[in-house]
Amino acid sequence: QMIGGFQHLEKGISLGIGFLQLTLQKVPLDQPKLYFFYAIRVLGTGIVFGTVAYILRLIQNVLKPMKDGRPFEREVAVNLKKMAVAILFAGGIWQAMYVIMEKMLISIIPMEQMFGDIVVSWRYVFTVDYSFVLLAAILLFLSYIFNYGCALQQESDETL
Repeated sequence: QMIGGFQHLEKGISLGIGFLQLTLQKVPLDQPKLYFFYAIRVLGTGIVFGTVAYILRLIQNVLKPMKDGRPFEREVAVNLKKMAVAILFAGGIWQAMYVIMEKMLISIIPMEQMFGDIVVSWRYVFTVDYSFVLLAAILLFLSYIFNYGCALQQESDETL
């Protein structure tokens, strides 16, 4: 099973670096760090999947009034805002877990032995994907639109 660009095989390890997939044999791994790596992965994935289940429930709560022909209810705006916060939480946890795991992989795998004399120096550049922030901002914007729609709907109902 591939975990964070790293797979522990019977005859060695498989390591994904960007578009490159390396299979290494007889690599001395720091076992306690490796177990901690797996624990972080399982814990982080569990938190993210739990949050995704919560988000799916919120989506169901948003669609229910719309299906009944009542799109501008406070509940819709509130659930959209809750979704935005949940996405920020899950995205932040996922990205933090990813960076921690990549740093741990660098400390677990002896890079100096892996490349030998061929590579003079190496460095790893950590990247973080912030697209979840954009999605959360869009959902917050939609919640404000639905909030305003609720006010207009209430004003229209009171006028009639």
